[in-house]
Amino acid sequence: MILLKSLLTEGAALTSDFLQKVMQWENSIKAGWNSKKKRWFPHGSVESGTGTIAYGHKLTSRDIATGRFTKGISQQDAEQLLKDDLFAASRKALAMIPKYKSLPDNVRQALINAAYRGEIKSTHKTIKLMNADKWSAAAKEYLNNAEYNSRPGVQNRMNWNQKQFLSIVKDTASEEPAETQSTKTPKTYTVKSGDSLSIIASKYKTTVDSLKQANNLKSDVIKPGQKLIIK
Repeated sequence: MILLKSLLTEGAALTSDFLQKVMQWENSIKAGWNSKKKRWFPHGSVESGTGTIAYGHKLTSRDIATGRFTKGISQQDAEQLLKDDLFAASRKALAMIPKYKSLPDNVRQALINAAYRGEIKSTHKTIKLMNADKWSAAAKEYLNNAEYNSRPGVQNRMNWNQKQFLSIVKDTASEEPAETQSTKTPKTYTVKSGDSLSIIASKYKTTVDSLKQANNLKSDVIKPGQKLIIK
């Protein structure tokens, strides 16, 4: 099993909030959940009847042949299966976008989300525009999708992704000249209870690695009351 620590090391930006969002997007009605047995069982997906279990995990021919999920899985196993699948999606995003690891956490989340559903592929115009740093055009092209236009249930999810893609455009448009930035006093943030480096990085559109480097942190551990430099 892929551990959450490994996922974050890969830049997957899998915060608890993001995982909860994906769970709702994938299976808000909890199809396949047996409340008496407290287990998830395979069910037909809404897209095409393809065998699915828990939060959008597509059953492979091997899964079906071996009966891997016949006896169902627990909620804990379902969440771990989702993390494994999102990790695989993050690797797809990295392969498609070389600058993936340098992107803000919220943008990486949107890319993982889109890659998980198969909405972006290396041959798509959206990816070519992203790699050319044309994020405004990429965000518009991303919604030029037959499924988006025909399935209202998918729209909220894709609209959220597009909003994250457009956040790069807004940040770029508001950037000051380099010489002004170099003399500007860095922002500071006081850590609050429940904060994590990932949460703070997402809030300020930066990365965990940048925060650690700016504050000479050797680990991801932070404490309430601690002041962090935001660059």
